[in-house]
Amino acid sequence: MNETFLKTLENLIHLDKGITVAFIGKAPSFLLQRAFEFVRSDTKWNSQRETEDLLVVQPSSGNIGIDDILDVERFLLHKPANGKKKYVVIHRVERLTPEASNAFLKTLEEPPEFATLILTTTSWESLLPTIRSRSIFFEMDYPYEMLDALKKKYREDVKYIYAGCFEDFEVLKHCLDNDVSQLIEALKSFEQLNFQDLVTKFEKLTDSRPEEYLMRRKFYLEVIRRIVSEGEHEFFKKFVVLKKTLNTNGNYFHTLQEIAAVLGTLIHDSFIISRTSRWNLIQNLELLEWLMDLDLKNTAESEEVFLWCQRLSRLKIGSLNRDLILHRILYSAREIFVKR
Repeated sequence: MNETFLKTLENLIHLDKGITVAFIGKAPSFLLQRAFEFVRSDTKWNSQRETEDLLVVQPSSGNIGIDDILDVERFLLHKPANGKKKYVVIHRVERLTPEASNAFLKTLEEPPEFATLILTTTSWESLLPTIRSRSIFFEMDYPYEMLDALKKKYREDVKYIYAGCFEDFEVLKHCLDNDVSQLIEALKSFEQLNFQDLVTKFEKLTDSRPEEYLMRRKFYLEVIRRIVSEGEHEFFKKFVVLKKTLNTNGNYFHTLQEIAAVLGTLIHDSFIISRTSRWNLIQNLELLEWLMDLDLKNTAESEEVFLWCQRLSRLKIGSLNRDLILHRILYSAREIFVKR
């Protein structure tokens, strides 16, 4: 953290009243790290206090529900066991359900004098106006110098991991702290697999570790690339296979959100290639040549799909028909991209 930012945080910590701070940015894991750094910047903080004086609330099954907010209320009933402060970190606060948002307002409007609430969000404008108005907010710049270091470390091969590292700060740290050259070779091999073998690879990815995240993302890219490049008959064959596979997946809706997010980045990159000169903002470097051979059929329709992908990736409740969502994602990809 830079000195000005640290000084601002220090001044906030020493206020003798309850406050709410919001960290806004693009990368959830980076924002969560910033939240913990904020807590540790309290000169009177002791890590042994974490059980009693620090509560971290994160989305469960995609949402932050009313029970989570009741936990916050119970946590703040009693004064801190040590020191003068209790901290509550609500990570991805945009995932509050409507019921939870309304319940949270009471705590937000009158926090105890010993309470510091730290909110993180990638979707500031989607929060209730009351939540925004009660928060001291900071916009967090992504650590682009770390992405530059990633490029120097992996050189030409960085294109296979760059987008995933841009999206997830934990993945970026993992790739900088470890040698993932073998993983990169595995990602390259995805491009040579037939579709069924590709699906079989995906079925073996069962956790959220950084390397498995990058492999899942590569799978989504390959699915979209092949859907766009092949004919209508192949589209329906692949849709049926994917539908069957994802219906046995323990987290079908979350997978759909990830696929939609990847499609959104491809649309984003295509806009940059065809309409701007800011190619340094392109994320999916491994598909750069493929994207250069494509164009967006209809700008208005592409923008609509892009916004829909963003909304889906932030959706709190996955009660929609999952098969229809999968079909819309794949069909949209096939329809909006055309050969130049």
